[in-house]
Amino acid sequence: MSAAEIPSSATIDFAPGVRLYKNLLIPMRDGVRLAADVYAPAGDAASAHPGPWPVVVDYIPYRKDE
Repeated sequence: MSAAEIPSSATIDFAPGVRLYKNLLIPMRDGVRLAADVYAPAGDAASAHPGPWPVVVDYIPYRKDE
């Protein structure tokens, strides 16, 4: 998903230099869509180091926001 495809209502300026994309739906091969929160560089941090960026994935099967 490109930044242009992310709805603006789903973006939050989380901290200086960090943007949070909340509840993005990621399609799986079987058609199920999983909700995820993505933290990405923003502002000067993103300009200084254009992607791709390393990713840390933490998976829990239920209750994403707990």
